[in-house]
Amino acid sequence: MLALGSSTSVLEKPSADNAPLGRVISRTERADVLRLARRFRELQARLHHLGTVDPAERAAVQESIEVEIDRLDQSLPEGVRPADLPFACGPMPTWWGNARRGAVNAGLIGLPVTGLVYWITAVKDESWVLNTQDPAGFLWITVEILFRQVTWIVGGFFVGALWRDLPGRHGPTKAIFVAFAFAVPAAADFVLAQALGGYVPWAIGDIAAFGSVMTCTGLVMDLQTFQDERRYWPTHASLVAYVYRMRFASLAFFLAQLLALATIWKTFTEGGQSPSP
Repeated sequence: MLALGSSTSVLEKPSADNAPLGRVISRTERADVLRLARRFRELQARLHHLGTVDPAERAAVQESIEVEIDRLDQSLPEGVRPADLPFACGPMPTWWGNARRGAVNAGLIGLPVTGLVYWITAVKDESWVLNTQDPAGFLWITVEILFRQVTWIVGGFFVGALWRDLPGRHGPTKAIFVAFAFAVPAAADFVLAQALGGYVPWAIGDIAAFGSVMTCTGLVMDLQTFQDERRYWPTHASLVAYVYRMRFASLAFFLAQLLALATIWKTFTEGGQSPSP
């Protein structure tokens, strides 16, 4: 994924002096990057709403807006828009800060997912009663819950740490690539086990749950990137709409959640039971 990201990452694009854009951005105040992105979006919004302007003034206004948009675009590498820069940098100024933020976000987001998965796999069919009858039963329950939480946290740490180098321009798409990289060995283990007559319980559901937590983490990271913009919007929903004007990123996020929820439910309710000996 990093090899793929190195050819598509926004911050790896060469700037005017052939230095990577990420190195140039690191010397720029974060507030200036957000201000540039906000100005670019304001100009685009004005350009799209010129229908309300008097036709006699429209041509002059449109030309002035287009000239300023071109000026902003020309200050960046080809194919990079000012609105892309905050997303590429992430919510924190360093990779370590992004890694810690991703780990915390994934741990919190994963709490309800852990509860849902544990309820379906253990509580729903009352198999947890067998654990409580064992002297070490509560220990095993705790270990299982902690294992899932640590899985989310480690995944979120990688999402944040590699944020600037991953392919994709927005959080959910970056997170999907990380989820895919983590899913490859798990899927290979599942296929090999099936081929050898073995069984890996809950594998598909676990992969779907991991993908869901990671894409939610990517979404939250994007929102936290623009948390300073919150004061300009009356509600959190308005901020989400402002941040996610990009249709592809929004579609990727919602499709990932719907697919993950459907897969988790189907796997854990129908295909999760071990086959008869």
